[in-house]
Amino acid sequence: MQNDKIDKEAIISSVIKAKQGDKKAFSFIYSEFFNPIFRFIYFRIGSKAEAEDLAQTVFLKIWLALPGFEVHPHTTTSFGVGVKEKGQFLSWCFTVARNSVIDFYKKKKEILLDNLDNVKLHQISIQGGKDSLTQSIDDKILGERMRRAIALLSGDQQEVIIFKYINGLTNKEIASLLDKNEDNIRQIQFRAIKELKRIMNYE
Repeated sequence: MQNDKIDKEAIISSVIKAKQGDKKAFSFIYSEFFNPIFRFIYFRIGSKAEAEDLAQTVFLKIWLALPGFEVHPHTTTSFGVGVKEKGQFLSWCFTVARNSVIDFYKKKKEILLDNLDNVKLHQISIQGGKDSLTQSIDDKILGERMRRAIALLSGDQQEVIIFKYINGLTNKEIASLLDKNEDNIRQIQFRAIKELKRIMNYE
């Protein structure tokens, strides 16, 4: 767990430095958070190329917004770094990404499903395990079906599933990010999983 501590401290230190215009510090932030931000965008818009472009735009927005970003070294808030949880800063980054996805759909009101690459979704698999090549093929087919099923969920359900199972956020972090309480998140998650199972069984 010492590595986690070092990692959290490095992120907090980098945020403080990046606020002052330190590009090297921001590069560290970029390397730490690009993948989760990209995955969130990717699963919302469905196109790898467009997700990469939008992720770059998100980090430009984060860089420009950092000077006005409040760092709370001893508290945890949805818009503070929070020395105890690097996830709090990630939540702020997700807010920027979420708003960017909304803007994206204002300009392009369609869901793209044909350009999805192979992304494994073992965490929400509803099938039993198998072995070797058979399992790999099944995983790929299941992953494609699951991505399509996620796209049929409501907006809140999509976000909760992606945040929870793709990016590994806690219910508390998701609640803070979506401005809901944890009971709401659990209810949305329950309904989303139930709906996913219905869709998958129907297919």
